[in-house]
Amino acid sequence: MSTATHAPPPTGVIPRLAAGQPFVVSSQRGSRYEVVYLWGSDSGVVIRLADGRLGRLLRERVRWSSLDEVGEPQPPLKPGDRVWLEGERGERQATLSAVAAGLLETPEGAVTLEGLSAVGLVFRARELLAGDRFHVRSQSGSEYHGECLEVRPGGLLRVALTGGSEVNLRAGRLDLETLSVRVPIPLDRLR
Repeated sequence: MSTATHAPPPTGVIPRLAAGQPFVVSSQRGSRYEVVYLWGSDSGVVIRLADGRLGRLLRERVRWSSLDEVGEPQPPLKPGDRVWLEGERGERQATLSAVAAGLLETPEGAVTLEGLSAVGLVFRARELLAGDRFHVRSQSGSEYHGECLEVRPGGLLRVALTGGSEVNLRAGRLDLETLSVRVPIPLDRLR
């Protein structure tokens, strides 16, 4: 294990690491996690577990002062990952079959980074947190795309929809089985 390259953050403050940086951290209850950092917001950190699955560490459940970076950064995307791609040809989702410097292979063909403005992982979250960019369907079938601005008491979510309007959504009226959170991956980490 290497020593952290930065001073440990105060408890409760989530550090910003490079996408793909492995680290170890302890929970408030003393469990130890060795994971890979993918993206963070004030609410928590999206990580990759040792078995390749994605997960989230919540701010209040982790002792962030115990964080220690270990090893060299890894590629943040892996074959089998579901990704979203934004670029000159619009926006779409795809499953990666291979990842090489500057090139993402999908069953539909290769995609070069030059034509892309944004790339991210599709994370099947169980709940929306402030800072999440998301896509979800309501129980009545309406679809919502946007960013969660605030989680209020009683399951009320203040969101900014992709079209620009701000609305309140009730978490209890959403089909959380359809919830996907977009985890942005910096393009420079894919070159």
